[in-house]
Amino acid sequence: MALLLRSTALALGVLIPFFFVISTLLTTIPGLKTLTYYLPDQAGHQIMLLTPRDDTPLGPWTGLLVLATWAAAALFSGYLVLQRRDA
Repeated sequence: MALLLRSTALALGVLIPFFFVISTLLTTIPGLKTLTYYLPDQAGHQIMLLTPRDDTPLGPWTGLLVLATWAAAALFSGYLVLQRRDA
């Protein structure tokens, strides 16, 4: 993310409020509740549970897959920006 924004401080300034404020606010909206399970912080939370809850569509392994997909998307987008901007 820092590579995309060209600043580590700016990346932290975007990501920290997203994880702690926006993600929490989106879980309170009934129509978006199922979508929020696929956000990185919620998927990472599912990995840490010893017994999966029945009210969530993700289990521990599915949460790991979702989190790995988010990480791969961030790395790939950083690679694309690096190739276009600094090539």
